[in-house]
Amino acid sequence: MPLPYGLEITESCLRCKLRVGRLFCNLPRPTLETLQTLGITTACPKGTVLYSQGQSPREISVLCLGYVKVSTASQTGRTVCLGIAEPGAVLGLSATISGKPYEVSIEALEPCQLKVISGDRFLNFLRNDRAACLAVLKCLSNDVRKAYEPVRLFGLSHSATEKLANVLLRWCMRDDRQPKNGIHLRFPLTQRELAQMLGTNRETAGRALRTLERKRIIQCHGSSLVIQDERTLRLLSPTGYPRV
Repeated sequence: MPLPYGLEITESCLRCKLRVGRLFCNLPRPTLETLQTLGITTACPKGTVLYSQGQSPREISVLCLGYVKVSTASQTGRTVCLGIAEPGAVLGLSATISGKPYEVSIEALEPCQLKVISGDRFLNFLRNDRAACLAVLKCLSNDVRKAYEPVRLFGLSHSATEKLANVLLRWCMRDDRQPKNGIHLRFPLTQRELAQMLGTNRETAGRALRTLERKRIIQCHGSSLVIQDERTLRLLSPTGYPRV
């Protein structure tokens, strides 16, 4: 069903063709049928703040379509982008289970479709469904692994160019397409958001991008990016990121 923001919405989880391969979406049919009855399917435009750091947890959201930015901010207002959540992610999971305030802010980088479930209903669902509990454990485990990535990024990289190489390598590991003319990525970040991810200012992030372009390692086209020389990009990355 078409909705605003140019999205083609799928109301039913059972009929969704995208759920295969997504950890929390590809559940046994009885579990998925119960999950379908719990929440509502909604859409939001780019720039929508889904959760704010410090806010009391009220719900979880399964990200069906679109990408969101995960960030944290200091009391002085400095913001660091911790990463990008992709379709299939369960947003607000840790805070809802712990009952503690949201640890991060989450903002839509583009129009998104979400399955929103109230925290109380979701916790009751977990108490009665072992398959859902196991899926949640795996999601939380993946979240812990992803939390190590900013530590590696800031702790082992010495320059903005090295940090940018790490970010691009992490991003290309998510993309299954490997054309002969380079690795094509959707990279829905502004230079300001990229600077937040690199822990630097917008000018420095822009220089790092131009450095890689000048050396013909990457090529930028708006919100898309082509990695032309993956081998050299990996040599720039002190953390390695071997091809998997």
